[in-house]
Amino acid sequence: MVQFDAQGLPCGIVLADTTGSFADWLSPIRDMLPHGLEHVARHLNMAREHEVPDRELAAAIEAFSSSLISEFRRLKDHLASGGRESVLELFADRPKETGGIRDRVEGVVNRIEATPLDELRAVISESEHLAPFRVR
Repeated sequence: MVQFDAQGLPCGIVLADTTGSFADWLSPIRDMLPHGLEHVARHLNMAREHEVPDRELAAAIEAFSSSLISEFRRLKDHLASGGRESVLELFADRPKETGGIRDRVEGVVNRIEATPLDELRAVISESEHLAPFRVR
């Protein structure tokens, strides 16, 4: 979830599970993130239409990127320090069937663990959707 300030600029991010996470629990984040960046770009465009200066739009991209990386780091650290077992234990009573909730949760956890933070940063910095809002 992207948080926006009073001017409509992204100012924070909260990673939360959505139905989409469980609809596709196998694709790498690098393949899914561009779609999310389209939504960020749409909000940046609305802010630009309200005459928010380009330097603030560029700062919003940097804040978004930093927040996303920080949140992923927090999740990865949590999973590495015993959180993985705690999360998976919540679904231990469910059958281990392909595509079942237990399988999907494990897939999402594996995806978080397997996502290199520098890869997220690269996807954001190379995004065609965000390019028009970077200060040149």
